[in-house]
Amino acid sequence: MNVGSGKGTQCDRIIKKYGFTHLSAGDLIRAAVQDSNSAKGRYFNEMMSQGKLISTVRLTSFGNLDYDLCIRL
Repeated sequence: MNVGSGKGTQCDRIIKKYGFTHLSAGDLIRAAVQDSNSAKGRYFNEMMSQGKLISTVRLTSFGNLDYDLCIRL
């Protein structure tokens, strides 16, 4: 029996045990890019097209996460 101890394994265990929802930064960025009318979407799209990394500081600097966006994920 393989016992996983990586981030994905631990995340799955926490979700099952406590009922949390996993929000991936990558998933949030890709979803925001779908909305090309928002400054956030345009910025993320530009950074991704240039092959640049998006820092957590930049990700959170746009304010609160969109509730609707999180629900769709």
